[in-house]
Amino acid sequence: MHPPIIVVDDDIYVYETVESAERGMEAWQLRRPGLKIFDRDGRPVRAVIVEKRFWTDIVKLEEEEGAEPQPEELRSILVRFLSHVDDGAISSHQDMSLGQLLSRALKHKTR
Repeated sequence: MHPPIIVVDDDIYVYETVESAERGMEAWQLRRPGLKIFDRDGRPVRAVIVEKRFWTDIVKLEEEEGAEPQPEELRSILVRFLSHVDDGAISSHQDMSLGQLLSRALKHKTR
């Protein structure tokens, strides 16, 4: 699994490291229908609760064994995301490579 990590539910969260994504995710997010998590190559990532605590649960990310990378889906998600946060048209991001989109998305990373 290679960062950055992109978490997609109703919103899009861009995490610079695996560790920051694990710290930033909460158990309720794991129960949301349609939750998708990708690494930089578009590989699907799975989030699991490894420890339950009184105030919070500990979330760990794992590679989805046998899952095919989905770089085009990740590209499409990032184009829409950047068009929204950069106040630009989708067409201005459409010709960017996945690497360029990820670099641009990191400017809007989740802290």
